[in-house]
Amino acid sequence: MIKSVLKNNNIKATKQRILLLNYIYTRNSFNIKEIINNFNDFDKSTIYRILKLFENKKIINKVVNNNEIYYHLTLSEHKHYIECVNCHNKEEIDV
Repeated sequence: MIKSVLKNNNIKATKQRILLLNYIYTRNSFNIKEIINNFNDFDKSTIYRILKLFENKKIINKVVNNNEIYYHLTLSEHKHYIECVNCHNKEEIDV
């Protein structure tokens, strides 16, 4: 499935892209710190380039919230979240 998403978007299926997209599919929503921590063997510039590519291809979208960058998978259904102003925990809500 991951390789077909890349192929359908005319993206070459490199090892890094496959691993990163697989991670994204398991999360639906994540922040840049999570990606960097989970892929510390990847160069940061590679991570940012891949995320920008996915963003340009509309696979993910970027949201800046409280000076923190979050990404959301756009291939899944649209979701809404609430965030606690004290602890910053997020919870999905039905709208």
